[in-house]
Amino acid sequence: INSRSAVPRVYPATVRVEARKTEYFAGQKKHVGGFGSGVIFDAEGHILTNYHVAGRAQELSCTLINKERVKAKLIGGDPWTDLAVIQLDMDEVREKDIALTWAPFGDSDHIAEGDMVLAIGSPFGLSRSISNGIISCHDRILSDAMDLGGGLETGLFNTWIQTDAAINPGNSGGALFNMNGEVVGINTAIISPSGGSIGI
Repeated sequence: INSRSAVPRVYPATVRVEARKTEYFAGQKKHVGGFGSGVIFDAEGHILTNYHVAGRAQELSCTLINKERVKAKLIGGDPWTDLAVIQLDMDEVREKDIALTWAPFGDSDHIAEGDMVLAIGSPFGLSRSISNGIISCHDRILSDAMDLGGGLETGLFNTWIQTDAAINPGNSGGALFNMNGEVVGINTAIISPSGGSIGI
């Protein structure tokens, strides 16, 4: 199976996630927000994304494949593994007569270094974009010198899939998938101590 047959299994299930919250700076109330990505994984509109994208948001919405924007809510999250599950407002989905598509999931235990993979998401808040690469390491452990951004930390108990596929701001929360069109990971970029992406 090649990428042209793998992409249609995941592409329609990819969403752009907009997260907003209220913060206070120098006594001033400000509404701040950002964009990330996510992937629908069932008929009930559940979406897997990064915790740093959605876990601290007060308001969530998702832009679907048909460009419809739908409200969402946080179901649960784990900052240590940087994963969160959100759910679309299914009443709104039904009102707008949206037919949801969800992506199949594979088994990340069966990936190996050198396997071809594709990363999909909404870099810089743009519409869906795809990059390709390989599995660089299937069980990477992050040191204390690297973090997930936003003040989030991980632990040595957790392993990560490393890929050389391009992951840019906004790709976070999008799917990493194999040539069978099965999701095997969720994308996040590692931030260096100086604050920039280090290409991992």
